[in-house]
Amino acid sequence: MLFKDFPVAPSIESFPITIRAQLLKDLFIRFFSILEIHSTGYLLILYDGVDEIYIKIKNIIEEILNSEGFSGLLEKFPQSIPTSLHSLGSDADIEWEFLNQEIVVFQGSIIEFCVNNHASYEEVKDIFCGVLKSYDDFIDGYKRKKMQDCQDWLRNIEKKAKSQNPLERTNKEFINSQRILNLREIQSDKFDLSKLIRLCDEINKCFFNECYFAVALLSRSLIDHISPIFNLRNFHEVANNYNEGGKSFKETMQHLDFSLRKIADLHLHNQIRSKEVLPNNTQIDFSNEIDLLLAEICRLLKN
Repeated sequence: MLFKDFPVAPSIESFPITIRAQLLKDLFIRFFSILEIHSTGYLLILYDGVDEIYIKIKNIIEEILNSEGFSGLLEKFPQSIPTSLHSLGSDADIEWEFLNQEIVVFQGSIIEFCVNNHASYEEVKDIFCGVLKSYDDFIDGYKRKKMQDCQDWLRNIEKKAKSQNPLERTNKEFINSQRILNLREIQSDKFDLSKLIRLCDEINKCFFNECYFAVALLSRSLIDHISPIFNLRNFHEVANNYNEGGKSFKETMQHLDFSLRKIADLHLHNQIRSKEVLPNNTQIDFSNEIDLLLAEICRLLKN
């Protein structure tokens, strides 16, 4: 669905504060959904159509916040809200960890504002029903497409892997299968390891099938995912500030942080050129460093 296909919202200034407040709440929920879909998971999606809708909703939200009676909420509006999805860049998944917290807090402020002003969905639904339904249809379609793309990709990888000799598959592991089993056996009340385990499985599938671009990007996703286990904000802090693993562990993690991130960025951002050289298994092989990282995670969370 293109930008021009969406109904035009009526002028905001012409409506009382109760209707503007409820519309702000409804729009911000959809705004939050688009940011969440875009910024989470191992696939970074930059569809121009999605960015157009994101910018349009953001502009309406800001128009409401700048209208009479909303000065208190305007002061609380997070300054880190990206101007566009494209402006998030390659670190969208990392930035989301911090941006998400600010958005949730601000959404709570909107709900409190609506309660204090007796805003009601009944007041807004008839006037803005077409606009909101168009956004909902777009977001639902976007979610389905992303999910289908992921499922199709994984299904093809799994089908190809199952058709191969199991002995050959064992010899082409990137992450040791016993290490993954150790992670599966951990019972942690504080951390859900399901995404970490799934990343490990998918890295192995990609490595086995010689999908080396994917291995680099998934490996980077893995190291960006695990920092809370070390009670730190990001992997850069793990590499430089975590001391329990000793000097050798720290130096290995610093190498992983710098080299893996640079190689992943190279393959993620390089535009097409007249000549290319594709990555091979040697270039993206950080299996030893990642194994050391996973071993330390197992140690920390061991029952």
